[in-house]
Amino acid sequence: MRPTASKNGIVVLFILIVAHIRPSLSGTWQQQRFRNWTTVSQPDNGCHGMLASPCKCTAVSVECINGRFTDTDIFLQVSKTHFPFLESVTFQGNNFVTLPASVFGPASNHPRLKALNLSANYFVNMHPDAFSGMPELRYLDLTDNEIILGQETLSLLKPLVKLESLRLRKAFRFPMNVTHQLGLLQEMLERAQLDHLESLDLGSNYADWLPPRLTCSLPCLRHLILSDNSLQVLDLEPACLQQLTRLDLSRNAFTRLNVNFMRLLSQLPESCAVSLYQNPFHCDCKSSAYLEWLRMTTKIHDVDLLKCYSASPGRLLLEPLKKVPIDQLTCDQASSVSTSASTSLAIGLRQIVEPLDVGGGRGAMTNGSRTCCRKLRKRSGINASSVGGICNGYLIGNGCPEAFEVTLVLSLEFGKNC
Repeated sequence: MRPTASKNGIVVLFILIVAHIRPSLSGTWQQQRFRNWTTVSQPDNGCHGMLASPCKCTAVSVECINGRFTDTDIFLQVSKTHFPFLESVTFQGNNFVTLPASVFGPASNHPRLKALNLSANYFVNMHPDAFSGMPELRYLDLTDNEIILGQETLSLLKPLVKLESLRLRKAFRFPMNVTHQLGLLQEMLERAQLDHLESLDLGSNYADWLPPRLTCSLPCLRHLILSDNSLQVLDLEPACLQQLTRLDLSRNAFTRLNVNFMRLLSQLPESCAVSLYQNPFHCDCKSSAYLEWLRMTTKIHDVDLLKCYSASPGRLLLEPLKKVPIDQLTCDQASSVSTSASTSLAIGLRQIVEPLDVGGGRGAMTNGSRTCCRKLRKRSGINASSVGGICNGYLIGNGCPEAFEVTLVLSLEFGKNC
């Protein structure tokens, strides 16, 4: 009897062991099956570590757009160990505040890196050694940040000796002392000795003045973008612009062109194309000198698009500058686009525009934007091409609700002329 009992005990023990092990084996198998499934359903984007989810990576590029990162330690994932052949890096649409020293890590050197896009990251503070380890960088984009320059940041660009394009569009915090910031920028450029820089974009920085020698440390500068500022005069040193082929002054605050401006442009290279589009020019008895000059110069490539935004007599309002009868100009009370009617119209427009999703990101037109355009056409009675041209052209090109609203104010007030 005892041998039988012993055998039965062994059988029972075996059954218990199997029963205990099987769920574990089953769970392991199910977990492995889930891992296999997720691997299939979520293709490998080529990235490592914390970059895996929102980013796209190849052997030569890292692109993280709208990742909403807040910790700059994410940059350590872009190390030379992971990306030894890196040529392009984009981090756009995050909330970093501070750009640290040696942004990709103290031991990381990316000798092949050519392009770095750090736009729209809310950077305020920039460590002076942030860009060390990038000796071949050609393109740097710091657009749409809130940078505050100080004496401690003046060596920021010094490591970038081969830089060719620098985008600082809407890069500085507002409100700030813009004059002081631009003075520091000039000193920063002088210290950096960017002998290869060809393009400098300072658009949308609320600048109403520029240091005369701002570009004097940039011997190869070809493109100078100053659009969407508040400039009424321009007193840059002509000798420091002798390689210039493009000067963009569109959407500033020029009402007249003074003698210094006309002298400056006359000393620019013949091949230089200047844009003054959408400046609020005045046409009255004090305007004859610059109007006559505009008809002779070949430097303003969009001269046919320039119009009177304040005129005396009023019938010349929005008349193309080249067609204004100079001998008929007076100095009576001028008609202007800056009237109380415009203000009232802007308030009405804001009630239409604000509830809608007009922003939608740069280069894209949202459903809200299209709805906005349809409502504006219907309420204003203006034909589709007039408002539609603004919606599909200006908004898509700039992705800027404020500019969109201002442009529509003009469109609704002056119809097809805008």
